[in-house]
Amino acid sequence: GVLTVGTASAPSSFVKVQVSHHTDSISPVSMDFLKSRGSTTSPSVVQTNDYLGTQRYLGYDGSQYRLAAAIRGDVDSGATVADNVVPCALNFLTTTDGSLNSRLFISSTGNVGVGTQTPHTNSTLLTVAGDISASGDYYKGTEIAPVVHVDIRNDDYYLAALSAQNTWYSTGYPVHNFGTSIGSEAITDLMK
Repeated sequence: GVLTVGTASAPSSFVKVQVSHHTDSISPVSMDFLKSRGSTTSPSVVQTNDYLGTQRYLGYDGSQYRLAAAIRGDVDSGATVADNVVPCALNFLTTTDGSLNSRLFISSTGNVGVGTQTPHTNSTLLTVAGDISASGDYYKGTEIAPVVHVDIRNDDYYLAALSAQNTWYSTGYPVHNFGTSIGSEAITDLMK
């Protein structure tokens, strides 16, 4: 079956739900997910870690439809619900075995976690739990450095870059470990 809202014409064969809104203004078409504690007639405040809404994606495996992925709005655990404020994170989940796992998490403050639902909340905008593979250039401001290296010696972390002349130099960036800056140093002697 096909459900259409706000339109008299049936959508194409692959669209199952279509919402149309035609107006000479910037007003968007909206899909709202409303969540409260309590009841419909007596709602109460949502709490940290409540799920506000989920878009779910299911695929047929030959015997039944199985949950394969979801995008969920979570009341952010790093903030407080208050009058006129419901801090919400977006949680992108996928599965390889039928159990959803968070793969990409955008906190209410805009911090992004890849493989973690607890990205750092300091000035680090991106937190990755796991190895990083990149192709392309590393930039510090407008300065380009083609290769980035983190050298770990005696529990000290050093961030370096390979210059166009193939020499290592300090980027001047501190390396963060669990949200704590542990400093940066010139690393010329370490790259032997």
